[in-house]
Amino acid sequence: MGLRDIIVVIHFQPLEFYPPVQNLLSVLKCSNIQRDFFVISTTQDKLNEFEINKDSIRISRIRIISKHRLLRFVKYLYFYLFSFFKMVCYRPNKVIYFESTSALPAVLYKLIFKKTQLFAHYHEYTTPEEYQIGMQIVRWNHLIEVKNYPKFSWISHTNNKRLQLFKIDYPQILDDVFQVIPNYPLLNWGCEKNEIVTKININSKPIRLVYIGAVSIEDTYIVEIIQFLSANPDKYDLEIFSLQFPIELRELIENMKNVRYSGSLNYKDVPRVLRGKDIGLILYKGNTTNYIYNAPNKLFEYMVCGLDVWFPQVMQGCYEYASSINPKVVMVDFLNIDDSLMNYSFTNQLKTSQANKFNAEEACTQLIKYLSN
Repeated sequence: MGLRDIIVVIHFQPLEFYPPVQNLLSVLKCSNIQRDFFVISTTQDKLNEFEINKDSIRISRIRIISKHRLLRFVKYLYFYLFSFFKMVCYRPNKVIYFESTSALPAVLYKLIFKKTQLFAHYHEYTTPEEYQIGMQIVRWNHLIEVKNYPKFSWISHTNNKRLQLFKIDYPQILDDVFQVIPNYPLLNWGCEKNEIVTKININSKPIRLVYIGAVSIEDTYIVEIIQFLSANPDKYDLEIFSLQFPIELRELIENMKNVRYSGSLNYKDVPRVLRGKDIGLILYKGNTTNYIYNAPNKLFEYMVCGLDVWFPQVMQGCYEYASSINPKVVMVDFLNIDDSLMNYSFTNQLKTSQANKFNAEEACTQLIKYLSN
């Protein structure tokens, strides 16, 4: 039974939660790869599904959410069985999976169809200790992928530091399979750059801040930034976009005129929203190794759209992008914001475009080359 020139992509978590995989699929759509792609993922309630209009890229989603642990476990198994049997039917010669949660069907398929080229990409870095105390089903997935890492054709992380940590954890893997794919937005985000910056009123006040992403009192400096804005009501205005917003935070901003929560935001609408903002916030506390060495997609999205960026000093993954030119990328101690910003001033003028430097098309070049062979 021979393999076909079909590529299967397995992404256990909903695509809508991960802009980098949406960008990769958009890059694949515009590439010259003459192959069909079959994408297998999951879906949850209250999500506007990511769509891609190309006949050669088909997306199949399975609903797995459940309040009951046993039923949720059964749905997880169904996802793995569905993915495995779809691959047996399609017989792809290349399989890409994202994160250990997606590993099981891809690795089992590789064990049966040995000529399959197996690609793995990790949005996050997980320490061996975190695997041991994490979800059991993820631990099972990881056990089978670790045993078979030497058979992989490609293993990638989002930055060099995370990749170096991964190499230390798994020294049995040969260096020639390792790659880096940063979390950059699409090149066309930069095409709107001039429109974005010219809409800023030079005399506008207050300075408009924006935060897009998950909000957690334990894992982000959301309380600290709200308290800072409460003390500077005339200077700054903050709009927050997130899928969920804890009741404690709703109560905290209830009587504030310069902080508002605006619900969730579809990824395709992010450039439009950023047109009216001045500064983008990154608020992760760095409670894990993964977040300490994180250079998140929002960092590059803010920069490409001409916003200054404030990031926490605990996030070493952002250090190399710190800059005093426009747009400025500023390290902030969110436990002492006033002192951190003592030498910072927002310059309301045309920003230097970063789109040619930070774009998904460039980041995915090597992967596209591998998939084309």
